[in-house]
Amino acid sequence: MLTKNIILSYGDYDLLKNYVSSNTSVSNFSLKKLTTELRTAEIVESGKVPKTVVQLNSKVKLYIKENKQNINVSLVLPSQANIKENKISIYSPMGAAIIGYEKGDEIAWEVPAGLKTIKIVDVINQND
Repeated sequence: MLTKNIILSYGDYDLLKNYVSSNTSVSNFSLKKLTTELRTAEIVESGKVPKTVVQLNSKVKLYIKENKQNINVSLVLPSQANIKENKISIYSPMGAAIIGYEKGDEIAWEVPAGLKTIKIVDVINQND
């Protein structure tokens, strides 16, 4: 897995920073990981985020290595989250794990059974 800085728009950065500072219900691993990533994130204007980077409202194809499973999700605000429609909150453990990473990246994701490895297979953003 790569160790790299995530890329975030100013808007996504502000949303996540507020989330981290006010949230105590996320696992320690997820919160620590997100806090560390926010400290080192490259923050850019929303129009300058590369098209292959996961951001709010991205549609993302993921591959979960341990399950050998492909899933498609949309990253949305909590009010729009709907698991039946594969819409996950930017604040969910998976949402927080993938935001700012780009197509081809592999990420460690904590679940109750331990760590899973997610590969970002494809990213489609609203402006594509």
